[in-house]
Amino acid sequence: LLGLLGTIVGMIGAFSIFNVEAGAPMAITGGIGEALIATATGLCVAILSLCAHSYFAHRMDNMITDMEQCFSALLEAETRRARA
Repeated sequence: LLGLLGTIVGMIGAFSIFNVEAGAPMAITGGIGEALIATATGLCVAILSLCAHSYFAHRMDNMITDMEQCFSALLEAETRRARA
C-alpha cells in the first residue's frame, strides 16, 4: 500500500505540472488529478486502518494466549485436587 501511495503522489505531482504549463489539456489532467487525490486519500485511510487492525489483532491474540494458559493451570490444579 505504501508503494502504491508513493506512485499516486508522484502522479499527482506530474499532472499538477501539466495543469500549470498547458491551458487546453487542463480539463483532462484536472479530472485525473482529482481522481488521484481521491485515490491517495483512500489509500491513507486504508493504511491507517490496517495498522489499527494489526495492533488490535495482535493484542487479542495475546489475550487469548493468556486465557488459555490460565485455564490450563486451573484445569491442572483441579485435576490434582481430584486425585488427592
